[in-house]
Amino acid sequence: MVPDGERWSQCIANRAFKTRVIDLVLLRLPALLLAGHPKRRLIVDYREPVEYQFCPAAGAVRREAIPELPPMGEADLKFTRHASRHGKLVVDSIDGDSVPIALLHCEQELRRATPPPLIAVLRLELRLPGEPSAASKRKVGERPQGGGRTYEYVNIHALYTGLKDTVAQSTGRIRVPTHAGHEMAMLVALIALTGTDFSRNLPQMSGRTVYGWLPDVWPALALAYDPGAGRLQEGPGGDLVALLYRTKFPKHARARALEAVLAELQASAISARVKETLPCRGRVACTIRNANWVLAYWTCEPAPDPIQPAYGFRLLAGGSPGYDDGP
Repeated sequence: MVPDGERWSQCIANRAFKTRVIDLVLLRLPALLLAGHPKRRLIVDYREPVEYQFCPAAGAVRREAIPELPPMGEADLKFTRHASRHGKLVVDSIDGDSVPIALLHCEQELRRATPPPLIAVLRLELRLPGEPSAASKRKVGERPQGGGRTYEYVNIHALYTGLKDTVAQSTGRIRVPTHAGHEMAMLVALIALTGTDFSRNLPQMSGRTVYGWLPDVWPALALAYDPGAGRLQEGPGGDLVALLYRTKFPKHARARALEAVLAELQASAISARVKETLPCRGRVACTIRNANWVLAYWTCEPAPDPIQPAYGFRLLAGGSPGYDDGP
């Protein structure tokens, strides 16, 4: 039996129970959507991609595997291949990762001289600085939809074009031909440094803050990012992080090298609480390696094993993955 109320919240947090719920949905959903509708198709990309279709002659729903699509990792990676397969796709996502993943996919297709698919991501509405809240924008007496949450469609093509313009404005007259067509990957590298599901953020740094520094940090980012390998180089990546902290604390850090900047900050007059949060050199190196894992994983291609020093992950004593902050 499927519980409800508080008991449901407790049970759905259990991985084994959650798997049973997914199995139940997959058992019942195809017939509910397709029975009597032979022109409809339902594709479910769970453990393996399969397609369901109602067969009038048999009076039943038939299931066929999609052999050209091999099994893949998490759900937030899978949508790109279906967008390319069908030419356009609306992605209903609660995870913010979908937007940078879609941008990377768009950029990769353009580098291959392939028209990228049309992608729109339905997500929670972004409230820009200075904008009124969704509640204040509602008319008197108007009730909120979806429990007070408002949603928006993110047009990935429009966002890609806007970000390319932003990068062009950030670089001014300086052009780096070797990095043309890698702008989204470079932005994703910055995103990874400010924190994702697979990478810790650099302490005292936020994505919004770093984005505001693009004109100042883009040259250092170009030196750190290797377009041939699609990754950050650790030495120049450390110089990039040093620049970020120099920009964050301009009165307290003036050195160029990472270790010198961190030493200056520890010896400065900033509060002890802030000093306690600042990273060590090993933590920064680990975060750069983690960012390279994000860059490899979010390309939606077969990714290498993350549990290795090159990506800054290791297995802990209990067998679970952890960060490798070693030198």
